[in-house]
Amino acid sequence: MKRCFIAFLLCLSPIGQDLFAQELSLGIIADFSLDDERLVKIKPVIISEIQKTLGSTWQVNLASKNLLSSKWDPALAKQHYISLVQRCDLIIILGGVSSKGVVSVDKYSKPTIALGIYDTDVQTMPFTENGTSGVHNFSYVLNSKNLNTELRSFYEIHEFKNLAILVDEKMAGAFDISKRERKLERLTTNLGIAITPVLIGEDISHSLAQMPETTDAVYLAISYELPHGKIKQIADYLVAKKLPSFSLSGFHTNLGILASISSENSLEQVVRKVAVMADGAMNGEKLSQMKVAINQKQELQYNQSTARKINFTPPFKVLFTATIIKSDSLEIVPAFSVQEIIQKSMQENLQIKISNDDIALSQQDIRSAYSNFLPAADISASASLIDENRVNPALGQAEQTLLGSVAVQQLIYSEPAIANIRIQKWLAKAQEYATEQEIIDVTLDSYSAYFSILQAKTNVAIQRENLTLSRKNLELAQLRVNVGAASNADVYRWESEVANSSQSLIEAQSNFMLAKFVLNHGLNNTLPEPFDIKDTDIGDEVFLDFSSSNFGKFIKNPNDLRLITNFLIEEALRVYPSKNRLIANLKAVERQLTMNKRAYFIPALALQAQSDETFWRGGKASEPLPGQSYTDTRWNIGLNLSFPLFDRNRKRIDVQTNQIQRKQLKTQIQDIDNSIALNIKSKAINLLIASTNIEFSEKSATNAGKNLELVQNAYRQGATSIIALLDAQQASIRAKLAHSNSVYNYLLAFLELEGGVGYLHILSSEEEKNEFKRRLNRFVLENRRK
Repeated sequence: MKRCFIAFLLCLSPIGQDLFAQELSLGIIADFSLDDERLVKIKPVIISEIQKTLGSTWQVNLASKNLLSSKWDPALAKQHYISLVQRCDLIIILGGVSSKGVVSVDKYSKPTIALGIYDTDVQTMPFTENGTSGVHNFSYVLNSKNLNTELRSFYEIHEFKNLAILVDEKMAGAFDISKRERKLERLTTNLGIAITPVLIGEDISHSLAQMPETTDAVYLAISYELPHGKIKQIADYLVAKKLPSFSLSGFHTNLGILASISSENSLEQVVRKVAVMADGAMNGEKLSQMKVAINQKQELQYNQSTARKINFTPPFKVLFTATIIKSDSLEIVPAFSVQEIIQKSMQENLQIKISNDDIALSQQDIRSAYSNFLPAADISASASLIDENRVNPALGQAEQTLLGSVAVQQLIYSEPAIANIRIQKWLAKAQEYATEQEIIDVTLDSYSAYFSILQAKTNVAIQRENLTLSRKNLELAQLRVNVGAASNADVYRWESEVANSSQSLIEAQSNFMLAKFVLNHGLNNTLPEPFDIKDTDIGDEVFLDFSSSNFGKFIKNPNDLRLITNFLIEEALRVYPSKNRLIANLKAVERQLTMNKRAYFIPALALQAQSDETFWRGGKASEPLPGQSYTDTRWNIGLNLSFPLFDRNRKRIDVQTNQIQRKQLKTQIQDIDNSIALNIKSKAINLLIASTNIEFSEKSATNAGKNLELVQNAYRQGATSIIALLDAQQASIRAKLAHSNSVYNYLLAFLELEGGVGYLHILSSEEEKNEFKRRLNRFVLENRRK
């Protein structure tokens, strides 16, 4: 009894488990050489996954003598298999060529699982209507590729006429040539294109040179057969030839191939299925009845760098829904921060430039007003010829005369001229306030456009995630149908949802593009194409003033909110540019009114002087009478005092007009005061709502995500309906969008509140920021005591 108890304890302990574990002798036959990088990578993964799946009951062991290479020879693979069945418990076949050799074996005495099967017909693999091998002790992992579907997907990207299909010449031995030819003939007929198979040997360039000159597209029917370096060499060759390319392996897009549906499964997924099959076989399950297919993922991948290099422009559907691969690190899209965008808006916005020109024009008006008090000088010359009857030597009037004159006028006093100087100064001040308001508006527009891009960018990411999730749920529905747990109705519903999610992604991408157009328009289209923007949040340096503004410290309850709002209203009524512009215009009108009233009793005074010089006389009377002389120089100087007695009643009309204008401006100022107060109250409440929405939207997004995970697991187990899963997915998407936008909405609400005050921290100096904080602190302390 004591010995049995000790044995029982040993079984429970790790040492005991190792002592009693059965050895599982594993054999592997691979197409590649034993030192090939692909075999070196997959071998430990297979051993580890099988060991984890079998657990401590078995100890997986791969002896060096049981790791063999067929060297791409089906006959040698068959010989290796016959030798391995004598000493191995489980045999894994890696590669289509080795699988072709092993499949010709009459009887499988040991469990055998093959990898590298893509087309059961062309590769002559046994396949039943139930999706199994139907062969005792033999099965395989079918990572099927529907060539018709792949080529149609390629055709949607690029409408080719002459297609070259690249096949590794070593892999050609895994195919039934006649079946392959018949399949290509059917594809040629169905698609209306010419297809040319091209075998790829060791000399990549020489093999690719065998493609017909008419080739306008290339399809790589190559998966694991060639190392990554050779795939990269193929991709570079096709790029140099400006040929669009498509591959059955999604990973090839990272190496420079243009596109792929990416229906291949990850290595981990394939190996995991092998391990599950091995576990079943070692526990008495029949390999012949195990499903050979694994769930297929179809997601279009598109290499943007390759497209640019070959001058290829894809349809919008591809740009909007595909997973974009940017493999060329040299093609870096410039990204702009919010500070850079604001700085550019100050420099490049056309409205600001126009408004600055208005300031320059108003300064010219001031100079023009001052010029009325500058002297005016005129110079003239005249030549005259008179008839002989009017010649008079006594008066110095000769028949021919050449005369020059100079006249000077100087305004000494004029009420309209003096008033115009002051009026133009007030109008210039009004224009400065108008420009200041324009700068604030443009800055807010730039911020809004910037945040709109961030929101649109986030929406694209979320909609892409939603599309991925819909595809995942479609795969889940297909799996449930395969095992008889659901009907095809679920599959059709998820296919519809995938289509809807694709359309939502396209719309999100369109809005993203539009938001970038709007921002670039505000910057006079000075941003390069393409461009990106850097993300931002409350923790960024540009928004540190938000947290240091003391608003949050003071706003604890409704009374505090009212207090802060009153302070901001007081500030706005003092500094708001649009109001100050109206006040400046009012000052100008009041000075004009004073001028028009003074016109009733104040004259204008000016100084005038003129000098005439006779340079030459000719003809009769050109010489003076005897004893007389001509006076050649004459001059005069005088003061001119003018006073209009009656001007068609214009004085009275002008005074009345100014009085109406003054009244109207005062009413406008009163109206803008009310609007400022209402706007600040509204913006303050919006900011309060936005600040609380950050926390609550985060909780909502987190809980919606957890709920989706629970519902998805329940759907996978058949415990809930597809409707519940759809509702949970949509709720999760809406919650994520709300949370992602909450931060941007908060930042924008803060900026809009600042804009409502007429103060933007980003446009203010440190001294102005500190003075603003001091006024806020002083206001709060004084008013909280009341």
